[in-house]
Amino acid sequence: HSLVDIRDNGKPEIDWLIAGYDNGSKTTITVIAKGGGGVEACAAALPEMEPAFGGCRLSSGRFKCFYHVPEEMSAMKKGRAGMHKNGVLNVLLGCDGDLKMRPGATEDDC
Repeated sequence: HSLVDIRDNGKPEIDWLIAGYDNGSKTTITVIAKGGGGVEACAAALPEMEPAFGGCRLSSGRFKCFYHVPEEMSAMKKGRAGMHKNGVLNVLLGCDGDLKMRPGATEDDC
């Protein structure tokens, strides 16, 4: 599954991944974006007004996970996403701490 692509050293072109709810589902979480370009590219791909879970490999080789919830998002969505956070992030094996992911984030913010 594409969740493991980010941890595959044989695929250096994929250094970030974003998971989120599948087409308005309240329970089905799927990969919604992945690619290269580091923290900056990942930050640019964050969905608007939706929670996002994911991970990013830094230029140092460290792998960090993130959980992003837009401040303007409804309390109901925030609560539901909070309940799923640990389950989703546990799938991304080998996380070396948390990344404060937000629109406009750079690796220097890490």
